[in-house]
Amino acid sequence: MKKEKIPNLPIKTFYISKETISSPHLIEIIKMGKILIQNKILNKNSDFVMSMKYGKRMIISSEIQDFEKISKDELIEVADYDPIKKNMLIIGPGEHKKNTALHWMLHYAIKDINTIVEIKNNLIDKKITKNLIKIQDNYPKNSVDYIKEALVKIKDNNILLDEDGALFFIGKKPAETLELILKTFEGAK
Repeated sequence: MKKEKIPNLPIKTFYISKETISSPHLIEIIKMGKILIQNKILNKNSDFVMSMKYGKRMIISSEIQDFEKISKDELIEVADYDPIKKNMLIIGPGEHKKNTALHWMLHYAIKDINTIVEIKNNLIDKKITKNLIKIQDNYPKNSVDYIKEALVKIKDNNILLDEDGALFFIGKKPAETLELILKTFEGAK
């Protein structure tokens, strides 16, 4: 019997402040974007989201227009997220991306995770995705059950594929995550 999909309830966003955030992680996000462009992993049609743990909070990119000129206005700081009530507290001028809740829960449920990079583009080859662990679409995106499934699947893997074709690369540090991305895409050539 096929499970009936439950509709995905929207995340309620509350802004603590819409001021531009100041984060030492901006440099890491800019550097990562430039290296991925140079290695032809990102292009103008790519969707690139990078999040980093920042104390008890998370810095995450929002709507990036130009990967080589990422600005502070394209970052938000997530101060808190309640997955049951679906309330998110944000600082910064941008809007959160659709997988922000998943980024948050991965960061805070698994202590060793400090960097998550999500890439979705037309350059992702079937050679890359064929052996990856996939988060199934049995549950609405950002639901507690969807996030629990991702947490179970990430235990023994540091790359996940969601049903929309986005790849999630997960690591302890930005350099480790970048190395994982480069190796993954190099292996598909």
